[in-house]
Amino acid sequence: MKINNLYDAVYYINLDSRTDRLRKFWDYNQKFLDQEKTIRITACDAKNTCAPKVRNGKLAPGDMQSLMMARTAHAVSYSKAFIDALANGYKKIFIFEDDAEPLFEDIETFFFYESEAEKMGYDMFYAGGQIEQDIEPAGNYLYKINNNVLATQAISYRYNETVFEKLAGLNDFNKTYESFTNHTKWGDYSTDEMIAEELTPITKSFISNRILFGQYADHSDIECRKTDHSKLMQEKLKQASNLK
Repeated sequence: MKINNLYDAVYYINLDSRTDRLRKFWDYNQKFLDQEKTIRITACDAKNTCAPKVRNGKLAPGDMQSLMMARTAHAVSYSKAFIDALANGYKKIFIFEDDAEPLFEDIETFFFYESEAEKMGYDMFYAGGQIEQDIEPAGNYLYKINNNVLATQAISYRYNETVFEKLAGLNDFNKTYESFTNHTKWGDYSTDEMIAEELTPITKSFISNRILFGQYADHSDIECRKTDHSKLMQEKLKQASNLK
């Protein structure tokens, strides 16, 4: 049994230029995913878009416009899974980013937490994430999330028309860039912020009480620097567990 057995489709997002991440993703996840049945999504590259660019067409690390272009490219990449799911009538999907690192040893661990979320009739189940605000206990193994800023490296989605249509609608680079940059949180808006702010308050969205998938330390193409989110995620979730 693999994770794929639970879903109509499993996707992972990867830039053509990041063959290193492609190899690492499968080094980490081949035990839990069927490579032949896992759909690779070619990530949108902000360097190759028709949107306005800075400094003679080059993205400048730390530049606000460059950051927002990179975040927009992420949103466009993410939308591709929902466009495919809607086109094929998929009702239950899982989306990985290529820096997702499993933090469990046995597939039964994942199956257990996913089944707990299934009992709750979830719309979104975060198998990893970054807690920024208080969360509400939803049983012994899950927390209900609402208006939290969460990472998008490993999320399960059950069909919800609002969620699928909203995320599929991020596919137009220029429109999404304009929407992100005109938001009141200019400079701090992204796919996960949008999901947290607009979708988690109106859906059944949960995170498990342990991180199932972290994000390994690596150079972030969005932030143009090395990041290490896994440790921060674990610390945040440990703090949140004290709320129960």
